[in-house]
Amino acid sequence: MLFPVQQSALTPKISAPVKAFYVKRGSRVHRGQLLATLENQDLAAAARDTKGSYDQAQAVYRSTTAAGVPEEIQKATLDAEGAHKLLDAEQKIYDSRKELFQQGAMPRKDLDQAGVDLTNAHNQYEMAKQHLSALLAIGKQQELKAAAGQLESAKGKYLGAAAQLGYSEIRSRLMG
Repeated sequence: MLFPVQQSALTPKISAPVKAFYVKRGSRVHRGQLLATLENQDLAAAARDTKGSYDQAQAVYRSTTAAGVPEEIQKATLDAEGAHKLLDAEQKIYDSRKELFQQGAMPRKDLDQAGVDLTNAHNQYEMAKQHLSALLAIGKQQELKAAAGQLESAKGKYLGAAAQLGYSEIRSRLMG
């Protein structure tokens, strides 16, 4: 009388019809040997679909992390540069009028108006700088956070679909 050295009952993690058997009942098998494959076309399609989404999310993440300054940040940069040029121009006007006032060639009210214009230009420049700094700090950070989240989500879906596809292969667990 013959008895097997070891035997095992295999239960697949998914329910599907058997597509193919690769060993006969009672055959000697090795650990990890492919014994049977279940129908898996739907799982393979889902894995391909989620792999495509994952690849796309990776591309978006790469382009986001390597991207140049977004349009809104470019506009804020130009606004700050323009405000700085205006400040420089108002400073020159003020200095010129101050010199003329000291020489007695200009009334005090013109010098005072130049001072008000200089203060306004200075305030505009400071606001433009703060706006740009806020966009640089928050905008890029949020963009990266969103891209990283999309990448992780796509990766998780892909790994889940790949695992489901892997479950369609029934392999031996025992040493033969």
